[in-house]
Amino acid sequence: MKKAKIPEVEAHLATTQQLLHARSSAVVSVANSLKDAEARVAALASGGSEAGPQSQMASRMCQSKLWNSSDYRDYLSSITDYRHATDVKGYLNLIGEGNDAI
Repeated sequence: MKKAKIPEVEAHLATTQQLLHARSSAVVSVANSLKDAEARVAALASGGSEAGPQSQMASRMCQSKLWNSSDYRDYLSSITDYRHATDVKGYLNLIGEGNDAI
């Protein structure tokens, strides 16, 4: 009885090994694609030749210091001194002029 199942088990083993080989080559392909994508991202982040103006500008920004609209709204609503408000208005106008010039 056991000898009769040997060819069946060997066929199953061969099929399993073929599937394992196919899956391992797919994993290697995905791993290589991931490495290529990570290299491209690193090149863009470092300002390489492929980097566009947006990524170059982002690399010069201090992301932790950027405010969103609610931060600005909270800050501006907390200003009570007239001089401080006019200074902030002048500063924001300068920023707007700089953005328009770019």
